[in-house]
Amino acid sequence: MATGYIQYHCGAFMKDRLMNRNILSWIAIVICVLCMIGVLITERNIYLEYQAATGKTSALFSLNELSYLKKKCYLIFGGLIGLVLTFIAYKRKETKTKILIALGLSTFTIVIPIIRVWRLFI
Repeated sequence: MATGYIQYHCGAFMKDRLMNRNILSWIAIVICVLCMIGVLITERNIYLEYQAATGKTSALFSLNELSYLKKKCYLIFGGLIGLVLTFIAYKRKETKTKILIALGLSTFTIVIPIIRVWRLFI
């Protein structure tokens, strides 16, 4: 009876330690997912603005697109924060799968705002 009690409480203790050990990876993943949602919303707004443009405005639309540059820089900065947190998580020897997921998402979050995704919607 005592061994079951000890195994149960030691298992709960180890589970809490593993959750605390992976906290930076989870924070990086959440930041990157939020930034990716922001990128998709921004790209959708650019696309809708392009659809409403006519004539010369659509021909010179890349000048209108520059107004979204500030938002894109903030989203890239969020991806960089996720990347730094991923490297810190790697140094702290967190779970490899979560580190790889966070690394992929942060890289994706940094690259996607640079590409003109709204042109794929056309």
